[in-house]
Amino acid sequence: MIMYQPGLKGVIAVETELSNIDGAQGILTYRGTEIQTIIQDYSFEEIAYFLLHGKNPLDTEFQAFQENLKRYRIMPAYLQQIIDQLPEDQSMMDVLRTAISAVSTQESAMYDNAVQLIAITPTIIAYRFNQLRKKPVITPNDNLDHVANFMIK
Repeated sequence: MIMYQPGLKGVIAVETELSNIDGAQGILTYRGTEIQTIIQDYSFEEIAYFLLHGKNPLDTEFQAFQENLKRYRIMPAYLQQIIDQLPEDQSMMDVLRTAISAVSTQESAMYDNAVQLIAITPTIIAYRFNQLRKKPVITPNDNLDHVANFMIK
C-alpha cells in the first residue's frame, strides 16, 4: 500500500556530498561544516572555493581563484547586447536564465564554467539594474573583492 505524503515529505530528490539538511535539528551543513561557521569565518570567495573544491584554499590557490573571478567578472559585449534586447518588464530571474544560458554556450571545462558563473552573475544583475534605471554601467573594479563589486552597483 502506498501512503500519501504531501509535497516531497519523505522523498529523496537527490543525494549529495555537498550539503546536508537536518530539518528536525535545524542544521544545515556544507561539506560537513555547519553553515553558521562558514558564514561567520569566511569571505564569499573563500566559501565559493570551499564549495567547489571541498577544502579551504592555500594562499596561492586563493590568489589564483580570485584572479579567475576578476577575469570572468567582465561581461562580454555579446551578453550586453542580449540583455539590451530583453523587454523591460521581464523579471530578473528571466534575465538571469537567459544570460546564463548564453554564457554557458561557451566551450570550456565545467570547473571554469562554474567559476565564470559565480563571477559574472552579480555583473549581470547590476548591469540590468542600472540599465532599467537609465544609469551608467559600472565596470567591475579589480581592486575590490567580489561582494564589494556587486554592492557598488
